[in-house]
Amino acid sequence: MLSINLICCCFRLGLNCFLALQVILAELKKTHEFYAIKVLTKISVLEDNDVEATLVERRLLELGSQCPFIASLFCAFQSSVCPAIHRL
Repeated sequence: MLSINLICCCFRLGLNCFLALQVILAELKKTHEFYAIKVLTKISVLEDNDVEATLVERRLLELGSQCPFIASLFCAFQSSVCPAIHRL
């Protein structure tokens, strides 16, 4: 099972001006493969009423393995706090 403890956050690739969204380059510790992690804060998703849009985006990314033009979703998880990401 994949968890945030198995990921090494390398550095921030981008963020929006309200810090509600970050994209982070991360490395899986066991395989040394690199992935982009999209980090959303729950508060901003709820405040901006983006719950439905977030769920639709996740469903589209899940279909990415079936289409070469869509990025594919490797995994998704929720965390109350991610200290490694907050340090970036």
